[in-house]
Amino acid sequence: MRKQSDQPIPERLAPGVMVASRRHEPRFRTAEILFPDRTWRPCTLEAWARCRAGWAALVRWPDGSDGWYVYSPAHVRPADR
Repeated sequence: MRKQSDQPIPERLAPGVMVASRRHEPRFRTAEILFPDRTWRPCTLEAWARCRAGWAALVRWPDGSDGWYVYSPAHVRPADR
């Protein structure tokens, strides 16, 4: 299990929650996500979809792993800033 500082701030959604969701093309693919140590780390946004909390982003990490995370503009930003 990863340390808390190795987990991004946005809440990760449980596997399978977003399976039936309609996916939307992201406006930007290259992004950064904020971590608890206040660093921004690179990722790729694969899709957006509606969820109970509002919007969720399908995030692919540099190591190839991926997952759905609740979107917040305070925690996810375009990499080309």
